[in-house]
Amino acid sequence: MASFPLRMTAGRDDAVPDNKSLAQQPSATRLPATTVPSTSEQQMLERFLAECVLITPGKSPYPESFGYGSDTPAANEHARRQVEMHRAFRICRYETTQELFNAVMGSNPSRWKGPRNSAENMTIEQAVEFCQKLTTRLQKIGLLKPTEVVRLPTPEEWEYCCRAGSVTRFCFGDAPGASEEDSSVLDQHAWHTGNAAGNDPAVGVLKPNAWNLYDMHGYLWEFTAPVSPTQASGPCEIRGG
Repeated sequence: MASFPLRMTAGRDDAVPDNKSLAQQPSATRLPATTVPSTSEQQMLERFLAECVLITPGKSPYPESFGYGSDTPAANEHARRQVEMHRAFRICRYETTQELFNAVMGSNPSRWKGPRNSAENMTIEQAVEFCQKLTTRLQKIGLLKPTEVVRLPTPEEWEYCCRAGSVTRFCFGDAPGASEEDSSVLDQHAWHTGNAAGNDPAVGVLKPNAWNLYDMHGYLWEFTAPVSPTQASGPCEIRGG
Protein backbone atom coordinates (compact mmCIF):
# COMPACT_ATOMS: atom_id res chain seq x y z
CA MET A 1 0.00 0.00 0.00
CA ALA A 2 1.42 3.37 -1.02
CA SER A 3 1.34 6.02 1.67
CA PHE A 4 1.72 9.73 2.31
CA PRO A 5 3.03 10.32 5.86
CA LEU A 6 1.61 13.66 6.99
CA ARG A 7 3.37 16.11 9.29
CA MET A 8 0.90 17.08 12.03
CA THR A 9 1.88 19.33 14.92
CA ALA A 10 1.05 18.94 18.59
CA GLY A 11 2.09 22.29 20.02
CA ARG A 12 4.67 25.02 20.12
CA ASP A 13 8.20 24.76 21.50
CA ASP A 14 10.02 28.05 22.09
CA ALA A 15 12.85 26.51 24.10
CA VAL A 16 16.19 28.28 24.05
CA PRO A 17 18.89 26.16 22.34
CA ASP A 18 21.48 24.50 24.58
CA ASN A 19 24.55 26.46 25.69
CA LYS A 20 23.34 29.88 24.58
CA SER A 21 21.27 32.35 26.54
CA LEU A 22 18.41 34.29 24.98
CA ALA A 23 20.33 37.55 25.34
CA GLN A 24 23.17 36.18 23.23
CA GLN A 25 21.04 34.87 20.39
CA PRO A 26 21.04 36.84 17.15
CA SER A 27 17.71 37.52 15.49
CA ALA A 28 16.89 35.96 12.15
CA THR A 29 15.93 38.14 9.23
CA ARG A 30 12.15 38.49 9.17
CA LEU A 31 10.59 37.65 5.84
CA PRO A 32 7.27 39.28 4.94
CA ALA A 33 4.25 37.02 5.03
CA THR A 34 3.07 36.08 1.58
CA THR A 35 -0.48 36.76 0.47
CA VAL A 36 -2.20 33.48 -0.31
CA PRO A 37 -4.97 33.73 -2.91
CA SER A 38 -8.26 31.97 -2.21
CA THR A 39 -8.33 28.57 -3.83
CA SER A 40 -10.93 25.95 -4.47
CA GLU A 41 -10.79 22.74 -2.49
CA GLN A 42 -9.62 20.89 -5.62
CA GLN A 43 -6.72 23.30 -6.07
CA MET A 44 -5.82 23.07 -2.39
CA LEU A 45 -5.73 19.27 -2.50
CA GLU A 46 -3.69 19.30 -5.69
CA ARG A 47 -1.29 21.73 -4.05
CA PHE A 48 -0.90 19.41 -1.06
CA LEU A 49 0.08 16.51 -3.32
CA ALA A 50 2.44 18.70 -5.34
CA GLU A 51 4.20 19.65 -2.10
CA CYS A 52 4.92 16.02 -1.21
CA VAL A 53 8.45 14.66 -1.68
CA LEU A 54 8.97 11.10 -2.93
CA ILE A 55 11.41 9.32 -0.60
CA THR A 56 12.96 6.21 -2.16
CA PRO A 57 15.32 4.45 0.29
CA GLY A 58 18.24 2.82 -1.51
CA LYS A 59 18.19 5.29 -4.40
CA SER A 60 20.44 8.35 -4.19
CA PRO A 61 20.29 10.59 -2.21
CA TYR A 62 18.24 8.39 0.14
CA PRO A 63 20.29 5.76 2.06
CA GLU A 64 18.81 2.32 2.61
CA SER A 65 19.63 2.51 6.32
CA PHE A 66 20.48 5.14 8.92
CA GLY A 67 21.55 5.54 12.54
CA TYR A 68 18.32 6.00 14.51
CA GLY A 69 18.45 7.50 17.99
CA SER A 70 21.32 8.96 19.97
CA ASP A 71 24.69 7.73 21.22
CA THR A 72 23.93 9.58 24.47
CA PRO A 73 20.12 9.37 24.71
CA ALA A 74 18.16 11.51 27.13
CA ALA A 75 15.30 9.99 29.12
CA ASN A 76 12.84 10.49 26.26
CA GLU A 77 15.21 9.39 23.46
CA HIS A 78 16.16 6.07 21.89
CA ALA A 79 19.62 4.54 22.06
CA ARG A 80 21.41 4.49 18.72
CA ARG A 81 20.64 1.57 16.42
CA GLN A 82 20.80 0.98 12.69
CA VAL A 83 17.41 0.97 10.95
CA GLU A 84 16.75 -0.43 7.48
CA MET A 85 14.27 1.50 5.34
CA HIS A 86 12.47 -0.81 2.92
CA ARG A 87 9.51 1.10 1.47
CA ALA A 88 9.20 4.24 -0.61
CA PHE A 89 6.78 6.89 0.61
CA ARG A 90 5.87 10.53 0.03
CA ILE A 91 6.07 13.08 2.81
CA CYS A 92 4.94 16.69 2.65
CA ARG A 93 7.79 19.17 2.55
CA TYR A 94 5.82 21.39 4.98
CA GLU A 95 3.91 20.88 8.19
CA THR A 96 0.15 20.66 7.63
CA THR A 97 -1.20 24.15 7.02
CA GLN A 98 -4.21 25.68 8.74
CA GLU A 99 -6.00 26.29 5.45
CA LEU A 100 -5.82 22.57 4.60
CA PHE A 101 -6.78 21.42 8.09
CA ASN A 102 -9.75 23.79 8.21
CA ALA A 103 -10.92 22.75 4.72
CA VAL A 104 -10.94 19.07 5.71
CA MET A 105 -12.10 19.28 9.35
CA GLY A 106 -14.30 22.39 9.25
CA SER A 107 -12.50 23.93 12.22
CA ASN A 108 -9.11 25.33 13.15
CA PRO A 109 -7.87 24.72 16.73
CA SER A 110 -4.64 26.66 16.17
CA ARG A 111 -3.74 29.47 18.55
CA TRP A 112 -1.48 31.37 16.13
CA LYS A 113 -3.71 31.94 13.11
CA GLY A 114 -2.65 32.18 9.47
CA PRO A 115 -3.71 30.22 6.35
CA ARG A 116 -0.17 29.05 5.58
CA ASN A 117 0.85 28.74 9.22
CA SER A 118 1.20 25.26 10.68
CA ALA A 119 -1.97 23.74 12.11
CA GLU A 120 -1.37 23.10 15.83
CA ASN A 121 -2.97 22.69 19.25
CA MET A 122 -4.66 19.38 18.35
CA THR A 123 -4.84 15.91 19.87
CA ILE A 124 -3.40 12.74 18.37
CA GLU A 125 -6.97 11.54 17.77
CA GLN A 126 -7.73 14.70 15.76
CA ALA A 127 -4.53 14.27 13.77
CA VAL A 128 -5.38 10.68 12.84
CA GLU A 129 -8.98 11.66 12.00
CA PHE A 130 -7.68 14.40 9.73
CA CYS A 131 -5.48 11.89 7.89
CA GLN A 132 -8.43 9.56 7.40
CA LYS A 133 -10.74 12.32 6.14
CA LEU A 134 -8.08 13.71 3.82
CA THR A 135 -7.53 10.22 2.40
CA THR A 136 -11.26 9.88 1.71
CA ARG A 137 -11.46 13.26 -0.06
CA LEU A 138 -8.39 12.63 -2.19
CA GLN A 139 -9.64 9.19 -3.21
CA LYS A 140 -13.15 10.51 -3.92
CA ILE A 141 -11.91 13.00 -6.52
CA GLY A 142 -9.38 10.60 -8.01
CA LEU A 143 -6.20 12.23 -6.72
CA LEU A 144 -5.33 9.12 -4.69
CA LYS A 145 -5.76 5.49 -5.68
CA PRO A 146 -7.82 3.17 -3.43
CA THR A 147 -4.53 1.58 -2.33
CA GLU A 148 -3.00 4.93 -1.28
CA VAL A 149 -3.50 6.48 2.15
CA VAL A 150 -2.51 9.61 4.05
CA ARG A 151 -1.18 8.78 7.52
CA LEU A 152 1.22 9.93 10.22
CA PRO A 153 4.88 8.98 9.75
CA THR A 154 6.42 6.35 12.00
CA PRO A 155 9.11 7.63 14.41
CA GLU A 156 11.72 5.98 12.19
CA GLU A 157 10.38 7.60 9.01
CA TRP A 158 10.25 11.00 10.69
CA GLU A 159 13.84 10.84 11.96
CA TYR A 160 15.07 9.46 8.63
CA CYS A 161 13.54 12.48 6.88
CA CYS A 162 14.75 14.92 9.52
CA ARG A 163 18.34 13.69 9.28
CA ALA A 164 18.21 13.76 5.46
CA GLY A 165 21.35 11.65 5.14
CA SER A 166 23.30 13.54 7.80
CA VAL A 167 25.15 11.82 10.65
CA THR A 168 25.38 14.90 12.88
CA ARG A 169 23.17 15.72 15.86
CA PHE A 170 21.12 18.07 13.70
CA CYS A 171 20.78 17.98 9.92
CA PHE A 172 22.98 21.08 9.68
CA GLY A 173 25.60 20.31 12.35
CA ASP A 174 26.39 18.98 15.82
CA ALA A 175 26.14 21.88 18.25
CA PRO A 176 23.89 24.76 17.18
CA GLY A 177 23.87 27.48 19.80
CA ALA A 178 27.37 26.76 21.14
CA SER A 179 28.81 29.82 19.42
CA GLU A 180 27.60 32.91 17.60
CA GLU A 181 28.47 31.31 14.26
CA ASP A 182 26.54 28.14 15.15
CA SER A 183 23.52 30.19 16.24
CA SER A 184 23.54 31.95 12.89
CA VAL A 185 23.27 28.55 11.20
CA LEU A 186 20.50 27.53 13.61
CA ASP A 187 18.54 30.69 12.81
CA GLN A 188 18.63 29.80 9.13
CA HIS A 189 16.96 26.41 9.69
CA ALA A 190 14.85 26.55 12.85
CA TRP A 191 12.47 28.88 14.70
CA HIS A 192 13.21 29.16 18.43
CA THR A 193 12.81 31.66 21.26
CA GLY A 194 15.59 33.86 19.94
CA ASN A 195 14.16 34.42 16.48
CA ALA A 196 10.45 33.53 16.65
CA ALA A 197 9.34 35.62 19.64
CA GLY A 198 6.47 37.85 18.51
CA ASN A 199 6.57 36.31 15.05
CA ASP A 200 4.14 33.64 13.85
CA PRO A 201 5.82 32.45 10.66
CA ALA A 202 4.25 30.64 7.75
CA VAL A 203 5.61 27.25 6.73
CA GLY A 204 8.68 27.12 4.52
CA VAL A 205 10.17 30.51 5.39
CA LEU A 206 13.55 29.23 6.60
CA LYS A 207 16.01 26.95 4.83
CA PRO A 208 15.04 23.31 4.17
CA ASN A 209 17.23 20.32 4.88
CA ALA A 210 19.09 18.45 2.14
CA TRP A 211 15.89 16.72 1.01
CA ASN A 212 13.93 19.97 0.72
CA LEU A 213 11.89 19.35 3.87
CA TYR A 214 11.19 22.47 5.92
CA ASP A 215 10.85 23.16 9.66
CA MET A 216 12.07 19.74 10.80
CA HIS A 217 13.92 21.43 13.68
CA GLY A 218 12.49 23.98 16.09
CA TYR A 219 9.17 25.78 16.62
CA LEU A 220 6.49 23.04 16.75
CA TRP A 221 6.44 19.46 17.95
CA GLU A 222 5.18 16.96 15.36
CA PHE A 223 3.15 13.80 15.95
CA THR A 224 4.39 10.44 14.76
CA ALA A 225 2.17 7.39 14.39
CA PRO A 226 0.68 5.56 17.39
CA VAL A 227 1.19 1.79 17.64
CA SER A 228 -0.09 1.46 14.07
CA PRO A 229 0.23 4.27 11.48
CA THR A 230 -3.56 4.27 10.91
CA GLN A 231 -4.63 3.59 14.52
CA ALA A 232 -6.65 6.42 16.03
CA SER A 233 -5.35 6.16 19.57
CA GLY A 234 -2.56 4.73 21.66
CA PRO A 235 0.97 5.80 22.57
CA CYS A 236 2.71 8.08 20.10
CA GLU A 237 6.01 9.92 19.96
CA ILE A 238 6.34 13.66 19.43
CA ARG A 239 9.32 14.90 17.43
CA GLY A 240 10.91 18.17 16.41
CA GLY A 241 10.40 21.39 18.31
